Amino acid sequence: MVRPENIRIQSETATSGLPATISDVTFLGDCQLISARTGWGDELSIRTPLINGAHQPLRPNDAVRLAWDNAGSYLFL
Repeated sequence: MVRPENIRIQSETATSGLPATISDVTFLGDCQLISARTGWGDELSIRTPLINGAHQPLRPNDAVRLAWDNAGSYLFL
């Protein structure tokens, strides 16, 4: 499991990360809640903070890559 705030959205041209397509972007004031669909059809939630008071310019259907640090990952058995 990866918490929504631990996922980074990278450019589609990034050399690493999970390919995904933005499906929804909701501005929440201090952050954005973004939904992205992976190539195998799973929907992931991503929470991104504002950067210098601005949000990431993302729109539905934008192609991106999703990445996270191993330290932000949890495995439940």
